[in-house]
Amino acid sequence: VLHSQTTMPSYLFLLFCSFFLLSSARYNYAAEACGANALSSTPGSKHVSSVLEENPDRYMLVECNRAPIWIIVQLCQAIRVEGVKMANYELFSSSFKDFSIYGSFAAPPNSEWINLGNFTGEENLNDQPFNLTKFMWARFLKVVITSHWGSETYCSLSSLRAYGSSLVEDMMDDKSEWNSAVTNEVPTSDTPSPPPPP
Repeated sequence: VLHSQTTMPSYLFLLFCSFFLLSSARYNYAAEACGANALSSTPGSKHVSSVLEENPDRYMLVECNRAPIWIIVQLCQAIRVEGVKMANYELFSSSFKDFSIYGSFAAPPNSEWINLGNFTGEENLNDQPFNLTKFMWARFLKVVITSHWGSETYCSLSSLRAYGSSLVEDMMDDKSEWNSAVTNEVPTSDTPSPPPPP
């Protein structure tokens, strides 16, 4: 009984975390620091979890001839996914070119993957943002890379970030819109009073 009284319920903990995340305008929900995990990837991939770290010297590495190259990530919480940011900082490997993003609310192997957009990355070493063409609530993301730049033996991916809005953020936005609508309906002091009844 003492344990149940002193331990914060899981839903309160998630609520607290969600409010904490609001302090950042663009929070990365695929960050290892917030609890995101790399669940699976192309067989033979090395250092897969590196894409969730904020370390430019570490990267996921896989032979390019194993294409399509894919990775499944569990976000730190379910969000309405709006965009991703990907990067390859490694000079001596091939970089992602054509790829697709899929989302699912259910965990593998019960995932029902929905295509959220098909994209083409540029051949550079910069962070590249991609806005999704379809929004959905998802806890899991799957990135499938079908082609690459360059002719190196190995392909690498240094960073994968996911952005969107949490349930708490959406609730606060709805409350703000409701308050604004109510405020606009309140008559000001300049509004003439109705005539008295006869």
